[in-house]
Amino acid sequence: MKRAVTRRQCRRGNPIEQAGELSEVFHGRPADRVTVYEEEIHEHAALADLGRLTMLVMKDGTRIQFEKKTRLGSNEAGTQLFFVGGDQSVNPEDFNQDPNKESVCLGPVKKIEYVTSKEHLGKADKTPGPYIHTFGEEGGSIPLLCYDTLNQQLALVGGSYHIDRDMDGEYSAGIRD
Repeated sequence: MKRAVTRRQCRRGNPIEQAGELSEVFHGRPADRVTVYEEEIHEHAALADLGRLTMLVMKDGTRIQFEKKTRLGSNEAGTQLFFVGGDQSVNPEDFNQDPNKESVCLGPVKKIEYVTSKEHLGKADKTPGPYIHTFGEEGGSIPLLCYDTLNQQLALVGGSYHIDRDMDGEYSAGIRD
């Protein structure tokens, strides 16, 4: 669905007016309307909570530490990891990225560390302890870390990791590549 807004309907200094001004500069003629597109964006109603995310290590050795409120989640299919909650803010300039962009790619991720208990794996795993997953260790490709500068949220993109129900088809041994 789209709707047109005339230039007169725009208030001076608001984002619609600023977009119209940029359009005029870009095209060399006044913008006579702004078209607003409304798109549906899928958001997960629920994620699987995998544990508390404590650290992420980039391929170049850069480490990002997370506070206690940051969680590691997965979609229901076990094919996409998510970083949820907590302070995920980073400085794009520390990764040689333009801080004026709304989305930037920070680089490949080598490993993540998270804390959880995996009670089905044995006595030692019932105590919450750090688990480290190294991406690509089984021959798969590693994901890229991207950053949404407006919402200060990190995201993994790509990679061949997944979570299988590989122990008798019922329980998972963890993240696999």
